[in-house]
Amino acid sequence: MYSITQSARRQDRSGRCCRQLCAPGEVQALQSSGREGHWLAGEELAQLARLRSPWRRRDWLAGRLAAKRLIRRYLAHELRLSLALSQILIGYEALGQPRASLASPAGERWPQAADLLKELSLSLAHSEGWGLAALSGAGEIGVDLQRVRPLRVGLAQRILSPSERARLAERFSCREPAALLLYWTLKEAALKALGFGLRLPMRAVQVELARQSGRARLRIELPGGPRYAVAAYRSEPPGFQAAVVRLQDEPS
Repeated sequence: MYSITQSARRQDRSGRCCRQLCAPGEVQALQSSGREGHWLAGEELAQLARLRSPWRRRDWLAGRLAAKRLIRRYLAHELRLSLALSQILIGYEALGQPRASLASPAGERWPQAADLLKELSLSLAHSEGWGLAALSGAGEIGVDLQRVRPLRVGLAQRILSPSERARLAERFSCREPAALLLYWTLKEAALKALGFGLRLPMRAVQVELARQSGRARLRIELPGGPRYAVAAYRSEPPGFQAAVVRLQDEPS
C-alpha cells in the first residue's frame, strides 16, 4: 500500500502525487461481512445497486475504497480532520473524470475541507479486484492498472506509432505482454487525465520512456495543439502494470 510520507501539498508543488492501492482481500472482507455499503454515500449506493455483475461490483468497490481512503488520509494530514468514509463522496464531472467532495452535511460542517477538495485532481482505476487511486493539486492526473496477460495479435499496430514500435523492439521483446501493456497503461492514464478516456485514439499519445527506470514523458496530439505529461510506472502489485500520469503545459 502506498503511504503519504510528507505533506501532500509539498509533494504536488514538486510534481509528485499521492497514491493508494487497495487489495482484493479488503473488498472481499467487506462483502462477506455485509458491510460493503456502510462506507458509501447515498448517491454511491444508487450507483452500486445498478451494477449486477459480481466482478463489476467488486472492481467498482475496490476503486472507491482506494479513493476514499486516500482522500481521508489527505484531509487528516492537511487539516487534522478525521472523517468516516461515508462522509466522502466520489462523483463524476461532465467528461467522466472522478471528483471528490464531502457528502451533506459534512460539506457544510467543514467548508475548508470542501474547498480544498475542489482544487484537487483525482483519478482511479481497478483490475481483477485491485483498486488504485491518485491525487494531485498540481495539474490533472490520470491512472491506469492492468493485469499482465496475452494481448490480441495486431494490438501494437493499433495503439503504437511506427517510432514507438521501433523503440519497443529495441528495448523489449515485442512478444513480451508486459512491455506492450506498459505503453497501454501510460496512454490510457494520459487520456483519463484529459477526460477523453478511450474516445481519443491511443496513437495520439506519444510515449518516450526515460533512461531512469519507472519514468516517462508524453506528448498528446490534440486539434488545438499538443499537451504534455510526465509519468511514473511500476509493476505493482506483482503481475500487474500501473501508471500515473500528470498533465503539464510545457514539455519537461
